[in-house]
Amino acid sequence: MQRGESMYRERIKNLRAAVMQTHNPYRDRSLTYIQWLMDQSVAYVESVLQMESRAEILKFRLEPEDYRAAIAQLDSRRRSIHDALISTVFIVNRICDKLSLERVYQSGDNRYAIAQFAFDLVYEFHPEKSNQ
Repeated sequence: MQRGESMYRERIKNLRAAVMQTHNPYRDRSLTYIQWLMDQSVAYVESVLQMESRAEILKFRLEPEDYRAAIAQLDSRRRSIHDALISTVFIVNRICDKLSLERVYQSGDNRYAIAQFAFDLVYEFHPEKSNQ
């Protein structure tokens, strides 16, 4: 995705509008999943950045064994957030399918591609975060 494009913003806007027009008992739940997609993308990006910055600092502050334990804990947290994000991406895409809309995420089930999607989504909605 080229910086400045609003591909995801448009897809999410269309999805929210379509969900709002439905009158089924799952409307509120669908809107919740769309919000979770945004929230979990931000949380994932923050966890990656936090892990990277803390790894550099902890390297000089901890003994090797303690350092490995701290990194394992940070990585476990990041992985857990990533797993939740992946599940939410697939749920949101199923909502798109049910409403005959273009899927928000279109690159398959590759973990790395979903991670990049989270970064792109966060950048698109919060370009100021890319400068941090």
